[in-house]
Amino acid sequence: MLIICSGPDTWQARKKARELVEAFRAKHDASGFSTETLNSDDFSSVLNQIGSPSIFSPKRMIRCDGLLEGIKANQLKLLAGRLKSDEDKTIVLTVETEVKESALKELKGVAVYHYSYSLLSGMAFDKWCVQRAHDLGVSDEKAHEISQRCQADVWQAEQELNKLAANPGAPLAELEMDPGSVFDAADKYFSADAGWRSVFYSLRDEQLTSILLSQARSAIRVRDNETGKLPYFVVRKMQKYNPAKIIIGFFNSLRAFIASRSGLAGSNEIEPII
Repeated sequence: MLIICSGPDTWQARKKARELVEAFRAKHDASGFSTETLNSDDFSSVLNQIGSPSIFSPKRMIRCDGLLEGIKANQLKLLAGRLKSDEDKTIVLTVETEVKESALKELKGVAVYHYSYSLLSGMAFDKWCVQRAHDLGVSDEKAHEISQRCQADVWQAEQELNKLAANPGAPLAELEMDPGSVFDAADKYFSADAGWRSVFYSLRDEQLTSILLSQARSAIRVRDNETGKLPYFVVRKMQKYNPAKIIIGFFNSLRAFIASRSGLAGSNEIEPII
């Protein structure tokens, strides 16, 4: 059996995966000895584990996130064959960002359960924020505010809601879409916008070097298609960055970060370094 939790809403997909693992343990594996997490890079190991019986339980669960990402056609056929012969004694659970239709067709004949989660937006996202706020003891007013600010970014909304649950008076984080924010300045820099220097000079923000370094690292991941948990809208934004500026910006921001943290440069001296 293969269970797939997928979609751009990675928060919901991972939440469903956790629930499935908990349900399996409650029903089949109270000791936890028949539940295993494997690395998808070692495909042969994953294949060998399917069909290997557990001495503690009649069923086993293997969690292997990213199993179908970049899987080769011959590997997919081997996986399908092994799952068919296993006769559902092993449950393979994977979290995927995207599942190709061709992969699902190749798995025809295998017991496949696919939970797909699209990004929430508009009223659906607002409803989710309110429900999650109720779970955490946060007011509806704050939930609506977070819904408006986070704009379908469930990971960011979850972080803000948890922060308010711990401290109702905590300020909301500055977000990447806030105009005039340090993130906005970083976008101008990596997009090679002609006015980035004046924006940096006007900000004089102590967070600037760390944000630039963080954004550069994320942009490199986007360039290399290693998006992981990056929100969808961030990936789309960084795909428009100037490729040459990303690499130059990484090394320059790293140099500026070290200079600011070691006391070699103050906040008003960072712009020339970058």
